[in-house]
Amino acid sequence: GEASDSEMADITPEASALAEKNQFAHFVDCIVKGEEPIAPISQGFEMLLMLDGLYLSQDTGASVELKGA
Repeated sequence: GEASDSEMADITPEASALAEKNQFAHFVDCIVKGEEPIAPISQGFEMLLMLDGLYLSQDTGASVELKGA
């Protein structure tokens, strides 16, 4: 909720679908039962692009444009 100047705001994240289900068990279900993953591979790929960009920016000290995301 909203917090006044003298109060701390509650920034506790809401539980995601993966937090309620064991991630490894979900992965196995996707393979064995043909279930759709909660997080698609495209989302993982975008995360890897962002992490790669962060490391490159740190190494070069320059901004990095992410392509393919």
